[in-house]
Amino acid sequence: MRWTILPLALLAGAAVPVADEDAAVLRGVLAAVDRGGAGMCVPAELTEAPFAGIRRMIVEAAHDHNHQAPGPAERRTAIRAMTAEWEWVADRPVGPALRRAVTDAAYMLAESGDPTPVEYEAVGELNASDTPEGGATVSPAQPRDFGKVDAGWLALGQRLGTAATCGFPVLTLSAVARRGDIAFVEVGISGGPLSGAGEIWALRRTPDGWRTVARRRTWVS
Repeated sequence: MRWTILPLALLAGAAVPVADEDAAVLRGVLAAVDRGGAGMCVPAELTEAPFAGIRRMIVEAAHDHNHQAPGPAERRTAIRAMTAEWEWVADRPVGPALRRAVTDAAYMLAESGDPTPVEYEAVGELNASDTPEGGATVSPAQPRDFGKVDAGWLALGQRLGTAATCGFPVLTLSAVARRGDIAFVEVGISGGPLSGAGEIWALRRTPDGWRTVARRRTWVS
């Protein structure tokens, strides 16, 4: 029998709060996205933070291929490779210190991510694999709450909606992954069902706020 222990706030139906520093990061991202993109809808629901699921993906990939889960050294090598490549977008040449700060922050966040496979996260009675045929009904997993976008963070031409009502064009944001003065947000922009792309944005804290310094592509449709 496998169980998931949920935070009390989720069981009570309360929204997961977004820290003030994370809100500042998200405001910076929203201000930097397609300044002329009138009519872009932003779902209020944030998705899982960048790198949180990398360890989970590694475990699942090994399971899918009937391989033993990698040991710590092999896992660290895989994570380092998955977090090392970036397209630098800073206004001035990027020095080695900033490059190291971004790649090290991404690696550390990924290494400390949730290693629990998604298939073990069902909420309710029993997982289907534990229930004999014709046995008790399994309750579906509840959507995980990673926080909400506030309407006050939106830039000109953006409007707040939900994942179910936004339509296209749509701009999706993840929760913030932050380590020191470096933060990461996954940004997805879709103009239609098969016309979109997603990137992880790396931002650095500056005296003038959070500024994007690098990006890496995560998906294309």
